[in-house]
Amino acid sequence: LGNSDICWSPTCLTYFRDYLSRTYGDLDALNQEWGTAYKRWVQVMPLELAEARASGQYARWADHRASMDSVWADNFRQGGKFIHELDPGARFGFESHGGGEEWYLGFDYTKCFLDDKEAPYRYSATN
Repeated sequence: LGNSDICWSPTCLTYFRDYLSRTYGDLDALNQEWGTAYKRWVQVMPLELAEARASGQYARWADHRASMDSVWADNFRQGGKFIHELDPGARFGFESHGGGEEWYLGFDYTKCFLDDKEAPYRYSATN
């Protein structure tokens, strides 16, 4: 799987659970979507892709990947904030996420570029 399951550290799992709480609102909604019966947020765990395939519980894997996208984008934006503190007119970006072309290694780049300062290139219909 390479890096498709990303991070399972205590810090990332805490972020993941907070992400789910923001996304679903409460455990009842999460349990309904996932087909689980968690009683406490601390019990909530993602699945690796192989487990998701075997169980058919793709939402558990996909939600973990989406939360990891958010971690990555938050770090990207934080780096940009530091750059702009040093050089307010600087433009920054990246060239590659470092993964292959596999569907499960995709990233939601829209989470990175929340405003024009974060976009390395301006789009123009005339270009």
